[in-house]
Amino acid sequence: METLTNPFELLANIKWIWLFSLAVTFWNNSEIVMFTFMILFSLFIFYYLAVMLDTILVKRIHLLTKIKANPYLTNFETVIFFLVLTIYLTHSS
Repeated sequence: METLTNPFELLANIKWIWLFSLAVTFWNNSEIVMFTFMILFSLFIFYYLAVMLDTILVKRIHLLTKIKANPYLTNFETVIFFLVLTIYLTHSS
């Protein structure tokens, strides 16, 4: 299953930069709820970094060995993110 959830592919997806940019935009427009959602989604970069570091380090760090790549978590995060954006776009107009 690791071929489908390679940590390098997760990090290559720069969605978190886009999320942070959206969060700043929502903050400037005083849309606090959407700002909070975008900040929460952009925090997934720390999960992806931990999974990637656990994969590439030769000498394992004990804390990182507890974090495993989970394709269900990644897919759930992506679906919820696009669902939140779709709901926002349909109700904002």
